[in-house]
Amino acid sequence: MTKRIFLLFTILCGQIEAQRSKTVDGDRHYALGNYSRAISYYEQEQESPSVAVKIGKGYNALGNYHKAIEAYEKALKKDSTMLLAKYELGKLYLKISKPEKARPLFEKLVQSDAKNPNFHYQLGLIAKQTQDSMALAYFKKAVQLDRRHLKSIYQVTRHYFVELDKDSLFHYADKGLKFDPNNVDLINIKMLYHFTRGFYGEAKEGIEKLMSLGQHSEGLLEKLGDCNFELRQFEKALEAYQQLFELGEATAEIHFKLGRAYSRLNRHEEALKHYKEALKLKDPALTAEYNAIGETYMTMGDDKNAVKYLDKAMDESPKSLLLNYSIIRRIDGRMKDPKIKLHFFLKFKKRFPKARPNILEYVNSRISHYKAEIHLAAE
Repeated sequence: MTKRIFLLFTILCGQIEAQRSKTVDGDRHYALGNYSRAISYYEQEQESPSVAVKIGKGYNALGNYHKAIEAYEKALKKDSTMLLAKYELGKLYLKISKPEKARPLFEKLVQSDAKNPNFHYQLGLIAKQTQDSMALAYFKKAVQLDRRHLKSIYQVTRHYFVELDKDSLFHYADKGLKFDPNNVDLINIKMLYHFTRGFYGEAKEGIEKLMSLGQHSEGLLEKLGDCNFELRQFEKALEAYQQLFELGEATAEIHFKLGRAYSRLNRHEEALKHYKEALKLKDPALTAEYNAIGETYMTMGDDKNAVKYLDKAMDESPKSLLLNYSIIRRIDGRMKDPKIKLHFFLKFKKRFPKARPNILEYVNSRISHYKAEIHLAAE
C-alpha cells in the first residue's frame, strides 16, 4: 500500500514538473517575442486562470484581440477575483476603443487597490476617450499616488497646454523632468507651448534638445527653421529649410519659407523662384501671375501698380493664408507708405481672424504701429 501511494505521488510530481517545464518554456519564448510558440506551450498545460492570462497576453501581442479577449474572459470565469485578468482585459478593451467595457473593470480594480496609480491612470484614459471631464482628476490622482508616474504627468500637461495655462503646464512638466530630464514627451510639449506663443528662443532650445536625443522629424526641422527665421538668423533658417527640401518636402509652404529666407538674405532671384513654385503648387494660375507682376512692380519702386496687382492676388486666393501672409510680410518690409501697409494688414486680419497666435500677434502689432504713424503724421 505504501509503495503504491509513493508511486502515485511520484507520478503526480512528475506531471506537475512537466507542466512547470512547459510554462517555463512558454515564458521564455514569450520574452523573446515568439508569441505563437509561447501559446503552443501554454495550451499544452491544464487550463488554469494564470495560464489563460498568459495565452491572452500572447494573442494580444500577436494582434489577435478577439482570441485575447476570449482567453481573459475564460480566466475570469474560473476566478472572478483575478486582478491580472481584469487589468489585461480592461487595457485591451481600451486599446480597441471599447471604453464602456473597460470602465467597470478598472472601477473594480480601484476598489480592490485604491493606491495603485496605474488603475487611476487607466480610468483617466477611459474618461479622455469618452470626453468625460473627470479625466484630469484621475490623472492627478495617479500623480498624487506616484509622483514619478510620467504617463499621468504628461496627460496633465497636455490638458494645461490646451487650456494655455502656462504655470500649471510648466509645474507638472518640470516635476516630470526632475525624474527624467530626457523625457521626450515633456520636452516636446514645453517646446510646443513656447513655439505657439511666439517664444522662439526657448522653443529653439527645446528643439535642439530633442534633436540631441535622436528626434529628427520633418516637423521639428521645419520648426527649427521657423525659430531661426523669427530670431533673424536667416542663414540657419535657410539651412533648415534646405534640409527639408532635400528630404523631399517640396511643398508649397516649404517653397514659400525658402523664398522668404532667400529674400531676407537679399538673394531675390532665388526668392522669386521659390515664391512662384509655392504659388504653382497651391494657388490658381491667375494668382501666380498677379503676384509675380505685383512683386516686379514693388522691386521697381512702383508702389501704385504693385498695390493694384497684389490686391488682385489676395482676392484671387482669399482662403490661402500662405499667400496672403507672404504678401503682407513683403509689403511690410519693402513699401514705405504706412497707409498702404495698414490697408493690407487690416485686410489680412479680417480675412484670417483665427490664424496662428504668433501670426496674429505680429499682425496686430503692425496695425497699431501704422495707425500711430499715420496719426502722428497728421498732427
